Amino acid sequence: MTVLLLVAILRVSALEGGQAAFRVRNWPAAERHFAQALREQPGSGAAQKWLGITYAAQGKFTLAEGPLRRACQLDSSDSDSCYSWGRILYTLGRWEHALAAYEKALKAALQPGRIFLGLALSHEKLHHPSEAELYYRRAVEAGERQAAIEYQRFRRRAGSGEQK
Repeated sequence: MTVLLLVAILRVSALEGGQAAFRVRNWPAAERHFAQALREQPGSGAAQKWLGITYAAQGKFTLAEGPLRRACQLDSSDSDSCYSWGRILYTLGRWEHALAAYEKALKAALQPGRIFLGLALSHEKLHHPSEAELYYRRAVEAGERQAAIEYQRFRRRAGSGEQK
């Protein structure tokens, strides 16, 4: 309720109202604002991205996929949209498709560490150990903190012959 009152007082855009609701984890208000932003500007990649990450934050991964896909398609220079789409696809077990989304994200990324990690994890799931190893190394070299941990796990599994 406080977020809605603040939005009304400040007369912020639907996108800004959704972002304010997202910050305080008011998911229903965030969804409403982002849906309104999309009605006002159907081609808004930002509104698609925010709606998708709002769904993802609630664990609504199947619902998140569509808006994040559209966000990446509308603005492939936004590496966050394409990366988020890849993460959702990975979460849904659609690893081949996740690779394609991560590749799009990689083209626009200024800091590619997390994208390299996403590629490594997807390749590992697809039983492509040499590609997984390559991307784990790249992620570690790029300074992605979680990559070193995941790379050690990967090497342990590979050394023991265990399949993930």
